[in-house]
Amino acid sequence: MPDPHLEYSNRLDSRLKILSSKELLHARIGNVKLAVVVAGFVVAYLSLSTGLLSAYWLLALLGLYLALALAHEFVIRAKTRASAAADYYRQGIRRIEDRWPGTGQSGDRFRTDDHVYAEDLDLFGKGSLFELLSTARLPMGENRLADWLGRPSPKPAVLARQELVAELREKLDLRESLAVTGERLRPRLDPESLVGWAEDAPGLPGNVWRGLASALAVAAVAAAVYSYRTLIVWPLFFVLLLEGILYRRLGKSAKAVIEGVNCNAEGLVLFSNILNLLEREPFASPRLQKLCAPLKAHLKLSSKVMRSLANIVFWIDSRQNLLAALVDLPLLYTLQVAFTADAWRRR
Repeated sequence: MPDPHLEYSNRLDSRLKILSSKELLHARIGNVKLAVVVAGFVVAYLSLSTGLLSAYWLLALLGLYLALALAHEFVIRAKTRASAAADYYRQGIRRIEDRWPGTGQSGDRFRTDDHVYAEDLDLFGKGSLFELLSTARLPMGENRLADWLGRPSPKPAVLARQELVAELREKLDLRESLAVTGERLRPRLDPESLVGWAEDAPGLPGNVWRGLASALAVAAVAAAVYSYRTLIVWPLFFVLLLEGILYRRLGKSAKAVIEGVNCNAEGLVLFSNILNLLEREPFASPRLQKLCAPLKAHLKLSSKVMRSLANIVFWIDSRQNLLAALVDLPLLYTLQVAFTADAWRRR
């Protein structure tokens, strides 16, 4: 293995060069977008007021602006990723140079007054062993490291972990990817609560009721269109009455299903990204292969399963929007989302 300090320094320089080039490109695309907007106002005046130019030029400029906006988004993502990678290697160099205390995760939440040796050995807190070791992105990683530090392990278990470390030590690209994936996400994820919710019994009745809810939502839209065109409103009121009865029958169960998802969509997206990296990485260690095998043991990869749950949670969170509140009853929005979440649990 090359000298860690030299390797980290070289990679830091490389990421800083990428960051500098992306920042320059970011500024240039921003200036071009501004020029396109100004040109759009000029073309709009010449085409709509004076008729000197065809209005099709506006469509061309709109298409150009959308293409620039898409390219700009890719540049911003690459810039953010390069910045996060540079921070990762800076932190690694701080650890190598023993300048790390106070710069990482302290693990204060794991401190207990009655632990036999945690305080004497500075396992948790500022400048602790936990802070030196932890690069966890999610609470489950922090919990596992704290568990390893907080209680003795048999020799075979320790040797097995060292076998994993020996291979992961050489996989610097993977470690960088794990550190920077989802760098703009702000996850909120309680793994124990989420696992308990996923393993709980279904909270809503089966497909017949779900089909009824979907049929009533379609009927509400059709009745609304019919009422608008004919001014006959009783079909719409009748459908809304049926939907209200269904809400009264299933509302509490649907609310319980939704409130059981104690996380946000960003936390699940980050988890999905991490799983995807592990699914694609080839490992030589039998233990690492065994740990990652369940991720690919089913028809649908675990990362895709978590991504689908993230989409469901996104729609759950969207219930707070004014538009969602307005269509909640006619489209049975809460019930539809709850049925989808419950169907995910049934898999």
